[in-house]
Amino acid sequence: MDRITKAIELAKEKNKQKLEQGGRVQPEAAVVANDDIRRVEIDPNHLRKQGVISHIDDDYFSDAFRLLRTRVLQRMRQHGWKTLGITSSHPKAGKSFTAINLGVAIGLDQKHSTLLIDTDMRRPSVLNYFGLQSEIGIAEYLQRDLALQDVILDPGIGGFKLVPCVQSIEGTSELLGGPKMTALIESLKKDYGNQITIFDMPPILVGDDVVTLANMLDAVLVVVEDGVTQSDEFQNALELLTDVNVIGTVLNKSTETDLQQYGGYY
Repeated sequence: MDRITKAIELAKEKNKQKLEQGGRVQPEAAVVANDDIRRVEIDPNHLRKQGVISHIDDDYFSDAFRLLRTRVLQRMRQHGWKTLGITSSHPKAGKSFTAINLGVAIGLDQKHSTLLIDTDMRRPSVLNYFGLQSEIGIAEYLQRDLALQDVILDPGIGGFKLVPCVQSIEGTSELLGGPKMTALIESLKKDYGNQITIFDMPPILVGDDVVTLANMLDAVLVVVEDGVTQSDEFQNALELLTDVNVIGTVLNKSTETDLQQYGGYY
């Protein structure tokens, strides 16, 4: 067993003990009406090139994210959780790719809907993945007198919707830890039917944004890049998430051919 595997196993045991203490179940909240959400047109060829599972024909690849979806939903449902952050220890590990495809996979499940929020304000990428443009997003929502439905985009992929980050900005930890974001997360936890809200967060070790945001979320999933993520940086990242429910890891860019190995989820 290599060092990073040992680190993952140690994290698994620590979070198992934490999860056994039980999660929080919140009261109900109003659901945003679909009529208030802006529908956008997407280019299927662009999504196919980006590897978005709703527009590719690779059954193995799609099945891997369906398997991840099943495991995540089981854990979220077990504790009554509604909000999930996805991060990595370092940049370019595939966290945004994972957040998007997990969100799409959940949104394609008729029993659930998904809202993906791009909170990687230092290096936003969700708009580029979908080949879209927008003048307002999560930063404008937090800075102005805007309602949530003003910044939601509906790309027409089942129950999947997104809130983009339009451009890179400064002072992100102050925005993410501010009262409007706190109130938004609390409202997203309350119910919104069977909606799961996924936050595409920055890498853990590039600033304090993740620590600020993760402590307000129900759970966090950490993406590990196969052959690149070092065990020491992975362990350092986990130490910053000590008070957070880290429900698993996703092994991205793996060369394993066994579907059970894809994602490396626990």
